[in-house]
Amino acid sequence: MTKKKTKTDASKWTVAEKRSELWRRGILHWKLPSTQLEMYNAIMANTKKKFVINCSRRLGKSFLMCIIALEHAIQNPRSQIKMAAPSQKAITRIITPLMRDILQDCPKHLQPRYKLHDSTWVFPNGSQIDMAGSEQNQADRLRGTACDFFVCDEAAFCSDLAYLVESIISPQMLTRPNARTILASTPPVTPDHPFVSKYMKIAIAQGAYLHRTIYDNPMLTPDTIEEYMIEAGGEDSTTWKREYLAQVVTETEDALLPEASEQDIMSEVITEIRRPVHYLPFTAMDLGYLDYTGVLFGYYHFPAGKLVIEDEILVNKMTSAQIVAAVLEKERELWGENIPRGRVVDGNALAIADMNETHRFNCRVPDKSDLAANINRIRMDLKSRTLLIDPRCTNLISQVQFATWDKARTKFSRSSSGGHWDLIAALMYWCKHVDRISNPMPADFGYSMYDDWGFPRERKNSVGNQLKALFPFICPPRKRFK
Repeated sequence: MTKKKTKTDASKWTVAEKRSELWRRGILHWKLPSTQLEMYNAIMANTKKKFVINCSRRLGKSFLMCIIALEHAIQNPRSQIKMAAPSQKAITRIITPLMRDILQDCPKHLQPRYKLHDSTWVFPNGSQIDMAGSEQNQADRLRGTACDFFVCDEAAFCSDLAYLVESIISPQMLTRPNARTILASTPPVTPDHPFVSKYMKIAIAQGAYLHRTIYDNPMLTPDTIEEYMIEAGGEDSTTWKREYLAQVVTETEDALLPEASEQDIMSEVITEIRRPVHYLPFTAMDLGYLDYTGVLFGYYHFPAGKLVIEDEILVNKMTSAQIVAAVLEKERELWGENIPRGRVVDGNALAIADMNETHRFNCRVPDKSDLAANINRIRMDLKSRTLLIDPRCTNLISQVQFATWDKARTKFSRSSSGGHWDLIAALMYWCKHVDRISNPMPADFGYSMYDDWGFPRERKNSVGNQLKALFPFICPPRKRFK
């Protein structure tokens, strides 16, 4: 019987013996290049149950996912690991060959057995890696009693990602307190995808997010990177930004509001601004039930010449009574007793009649004529930085950046989260009908009728105001020069 080598003997081990020992321990990240190793360390150092990697092509994320799955299988006997890719073809042509390459130097007594019919790797220690495409008819093969680790490669290209994660994988993790999910991908062609709108957003907020570009790949020379850039259409092309800089972008020809993809514009549009003392609040709503009801609250900042959206509501499956109550509560929260100058609601005649006659909502129907002109009005307001959106309006900001036309470019596309970009519709009505002309400032605003002679008052406690407070009948107002 061969004696187990001691630590002293380990210094004399051959390369093959060292590799064999690393395989026995389930330590495989020594196979990773520097960039992939950095990504690996970031994942392992994080304690969140879901981790999202948004990276460019040519960084080896598929190889990294395979290494992580194999390590977990060897280090945790009898564990259940699930792996997914956009399609079963991707499993067959990409994931399976990578797994075979990694396993080439694995000792025979540790090598898993591959079951072709089930796309499953079965390990001697009882662990199992099940693989499947994300299509619903394939993803159901990942169903089971438990899941200890889930890895999804190119998650942004999985057509049923939300179904896969929420309906298949998450229930299997209920009895596994240490179970984790890793979603890795380049950004989707259409940003309206759960990878971006749901999982990436949550991961960023929780600090469980990693972003890497082609410039993070040390194996590529500057000349090679430049070749990729030229082939993609140049540094301003959406292909270069999406595929190699891992930026979430919308194709210009599909975007409802292409200006929203320009960072210099949105950095000025998404901002807080101090509300003036006098303003005329305005509310706009796109009414829905199965689709969403989108409501926007704001005013025209007359001194600054800006359209200001202060807050939003985005809900569905609510009755008109519930919607009216929510809107009125939000208006009181924002504006107190300052009643809106107007409300416009895009909905069927019955719903609007119910709102007005039953709930005394006092709203009217917006002018919906000429969809293209209404969208162009928003585009011009964005381009000129006339439109300002408070950062708290996260749903509106997301829709402004990611909303698209349908294939015929005659109406809005459907959002993956449901609805027809309902806050964009509300914004369209709001920008069209908000009063940009009326001056809400009183004629004597900023002046004291006791001590100002045509000049703005600079001090609240002026001598004239103090005299007026002490001797209201002795100190009559003086006529101001015109």
